[in-house]
Amino acid sequence: MKAKLTFELDKDQHAFDCVVNGVKLHDVILELREHIQWNSENDSYTDDVRNYAKDLLEKIKSEITDAGVSHMF
Repeated sequence: MKAKLTFELDKDQHAFDCVVNGVKLHDVILELREHIQWNSENDSYTDDVRNYAKDLLEKIKSEITDAGVSHMF
């Protein structure tokens, strides 16, 4: 026997989508963080590029910490 549940999420659709896609977003942020970290340490880039990557990494870290999900860093 199979059953199918249907929910009306009119006003809660956004919150539902955020919960469902949260893990995907977490993974994307971690991948971007790793990529930026690598760029900030890569000697084949100019000092300007490495410094920009370091600044961007600090901004991301600050936003993540402010959001209360600092375990991601």
